[in-house]
Amino acid sequence: MPSSTRVMQCERKHASVYNVIADVVFATPEVWAIDFGIKVFCEARPQRFIRSGDWVEGEIWIGVELHTVVVWGDGIPELIPEVDMLLIIRDELAPVLANGVHQKDKCLVLQNSVNEILAPLSEDGYVLRVRKPTYNVAPDAVQKFIRSLPQTTDHIAGVAMDSILDGELVHKITKLA
Repeated sequence: MPSSTRVMQCERKHASVYNVIADVVFATPEVWAIDFGIKVFCEARPQRFIRSGDWVEGEIWIGVELHTVVVWGDGIPELIPEVDMLLIIRDELAPVLANGVHQKDKCLVLQNSVNEILAPLSEDGYVLRVRKPTYNVAPDAVQKFIRSLPQTTDHIAGVAMDSILDGELVHKITKLA
């Protein structure tokens, strides 16, 4: 809704919900962006009254589903740290097309889905718990598991750790502003 206040504000209400007063910095019929000390955008039709330069206030939700992920290519024997998910890149273990060529792809699985085929997570002097494969060539069970996975259709984007903005950080920043 329009705001007569011309001072950026962001106050945490609960979890990922914030009350904000923001400057509309960009508006088209398809997308609009506001600035309340942090610039955010919405891929939705803005209300008719919203124009660039206006001020608005209301409740917003700030959230993204983030997971820690490690890339594991074709079951190669590499140290796998404790993460939420494994992004398995299939090359030699990818599905074979009718012409005999491997169709390279990727699969996304929960870390615990490899419990049956890999060594358990252990501390072994590392900062994080890790899996240390004890083979030089992926054993049949690992190859069979990787070949059986469906290709992921999820949109996967890498995010640098220093680019992650979480609710706790937003709360700290808005208290300083």
